[in-house]
Parts: sequence; structure tokens; C-alpha cells
Amino acid sequence: MAGLYGEITNTTDGQPLPNVLITIERTTTPIYKVYSNKSGQYTTVIALEPGWYNITFEKAGFSSFTAYQLLNAGFNLMNVGLAFLGGE
Repeated sequence: MAGLYGEITNTTDGQPLPNVLITIERTTTPIYKVYSNKSGQYTTVIALEPGWYNITFEKAGFSSFTAYQLLNAGFNLMNVGLAFLGGE
């Protein structure tokens, strides 16, 4: 089985980003969603079949990021930086 973990940061100042929504999809069907914690860290708590997934990271006020990622058996590390879009 495969899992995913990592840290999400603000590319402007390098600070951790809490409450980022991470969506893991196979084709266009969301199969798992999780939020980053107050330290910007996340971990999947379900076992995924190894294979290719669309993984999207989203937080209001920041750019989103989507990757088509191969998840191998075991835990896979994926750290991501999101850019602040401005505003308050």
C-alpha cells in the first residue's frame, strides 16, 4: 500500500501553511481529502493502491498546485510551496 506525507510552506517567507486542503484523485474521482495541521504538515491515514494520482493543494489567498504523481508502495514524501496572491 502507498501513503503520502509532507509539509506545505508559504514561498514568500518559508513559514508553514496550516489548513491547506489536499485532494488525492484517481482520474477525476476524489478518493481522499486531508488538511495540513498548524505546522503545515499532512499525512494520509488511509492506504492507497500504488499508482498514479492527481494531487491538489489549495488554500484561499494562495496559488493552488496540482501534480500528477506516482505513489510507490510505502510512504512517499511530497513537500509543496504555495505563493501568496496578495490582499489582506
